[in-house]
Amino acid sequence: MNKRGWYDEMWNPITGTPIISSDKIKSRIKSHCCRFSGDVRYNLSHEDKYKLFSEGYYELDEPFKSYSTDKNFIMAPFGTNPTLHKYRFKTPSERYLTGRILFVNPFADTFLMPHEWLKQVFTICSENPNHTFVFTTDTPEEFCKFICENMILISENIWFGYEFNAETMNVIKMNYLKLNSGHLFLKLNKWTAKTVTLLEKFLNEYPEFAPKPEWILVDDKQVKKSNLSMKLVTIAAQFKLPIYFNTKREDLPHDLPKELTRHNVSEGRKNLRWGKCGRCRKEKPKNEMFRIGVTKGRNCSSTILGFLCDECYDKFKKQFEN
Repeated sequence: MNKRGWYDEMWNPITGTPIISSDKIKSRIKSHCCRFSGDVRYNLSHEDKYKLFSEGYYELDEPFKSYSTDKNFIMAPFGTNPTLHKYRFKTPSERYLTGRILFVNPFADTFLMPHEWLKQVFTICSENPNHTFVFTTDTPEEFCKFICENMILISENIWFGYEFNAETMNVIKMNYLKLNSGHLFLKLNKWTAKTVTLLEKFLNEYPEFAPKPEWILVDDKQVKKSNLSMKLVTIAAQFKLPIYFNTKREDLPHDLPKELTRHNVSEGRKNLRWGKCGRCRKEKPKNEMFRIGVTKGRNCSSTILGFLCDECYDKFKKQFEN
């Protein structure tokens, strides 16, 4: 388990929530957006720095700098107001050369956002197949509505997690998806004995025509329910599902599906770290091949001519044997 848990990085191209009433804003969204917003009234007064998508919905082409210094950028300059950060579209391709599990929009109600925004985000996901993008939702109706209308945008490197509880179970059952690509999983947060019982019933009744969940994420860092925890482990084993407890307790499993952790090497990293064998032309990491160079005279550096794989190097070496 890495220091962040089940994902490698957060990626927030969208922040905030369309629900303006303060008593209905989810605590995780409110705490993050308010903590990293700065002075919202001051930020909104700089109308030249943002575009208005519609009333209360904002778009940023460039990072919003703090009014107190030019060096710091504000993560959510408009607080919990829905904001599309277009400059973050380049993050997956330019910042990460190796494959990452990217947790998308953890501090936004993703599927309550304008579909025009979501289409742009999913296009970025499909353009970066070396990364794995994970979305979660506790609004399955809105989620299913968007997915069914935009199935063509869903690529194989995208995972969707339902926040499973008594309220969402019936909605999920009525909105089974027939995904052509992508993966589904179940996310448990603040779960109880009733939730565990409902989960077992739900998995038993899952229809054959619908793609089954491939993973269970127990996103509760303060797991103290030992008996229920073991019950969840038993249920996961019964249905052959990996289960990940997002806690530091070593007695509980931290299993991820193989498909979630499989990353391709990006073209950017290949250009830096990979090379072609000079004889057979196979592509391999440079540190797994022999470097072939020449040196003439004394006290001079060698010139690298190319690389050879193990098999081709053995053939090349024989030319110089007595």
